[in-house]
Amino acid sequence: MSLRNQSLTLKLKRRFLLIPCVLLVCVVLMQIFSAPASAQMERGIMGIFQNGKEVGRIYVPARSAKADRYSEYWFLYPDYIYPSQSLPGLETVIIPLPEKAASLAEFRKTRKFAPGTRSVKVLSQESQINLVDDPDEGGQ
Repeated sequence: MSLRNQSLTLKLKRRFLLIPCVLLVCVVLMQIFSAPASAQMERGIMGIFQNGKEVGRIYVPARSAKADRYSEYWFLYPDYIYPSQSLPGLETVIIPLPEKAASLAEFRKTRKFAPGTRSVKVLSQESQINLVDDPDEGGQ
């Protein structure tokens, strides 16, 4: 093999080594600078709207920003419809409201709920596990 061919081969090998190194550096930087995702809603009172009509309220109590266990209290009015694929035109939106309540008890006292309103307490625990392997998965 000529000296020129050896030089070209060496340059190609360097390029092929450079690509994985650059990708590895990018992945490491993404891990360092990206914040973990969080499903938590902000503290306060939220309105649940379907096709522009209010159909429920959510009360989210104060908690630590780093809390991985928390509760939310959903109050679904009688005309709330559970979203499904069979209702493609149903638009459900959750919007923060300016109302304040210092506690769940205060929130419940200040709201008059119509007969038939459903109360749902959502208990959440965030973790870095694979939920497919979670023994609690499957509604047991």
